[in-house]
Amino acid sequence: RTIRETERFVTHRLDEATHSTGPGGRMAFAAADIANEYNVDMIFVPTMTGGTAKMLAALRPRAGIMALCASKAKEQELGMFYGIRAKGIARYGSADAMFRMTEREAERARIRRYLVVFGTPNRGGGADTIKYVER
Repeated sequence: RTIRETERFVTHRLDEATHSTGPGGRMAFAAADIANEYNVDMIFVPTMTGGTAKMLAALRPRAGIMALCASKAKEQELGMFYGIRAKGIARYGSADAMFRMTEREAERARIRRYLVVFGTPNRGGGADTIKYVER
């Protein structure tokens, strides 16, 4: 009985991530699973649109979600979603600069284990990244 219920749950979650939300949903699904598996303290999501943060929040990972927003309007919008803490940051010019900003935020909050999840639009060859950090 337990195995049947578990399989039904896992199948539903895979369907949800694969079919209803596309590549961004699959990335959010993977990040939530990694966060739960590695018992991370926080998932940082640098964002311009908020899409990944919203999808991730819908999956209810055990870790907190910190959306790092380059616009005040996006910070206010994401702050209204369950499970998301939104924080304004300066615009970043590269992935390296974004990772450095995220490291500083983690150090300030004394967070030991965290993920950084971000994507770029796939128009013209974007990339999606999930980075695990343990200090």
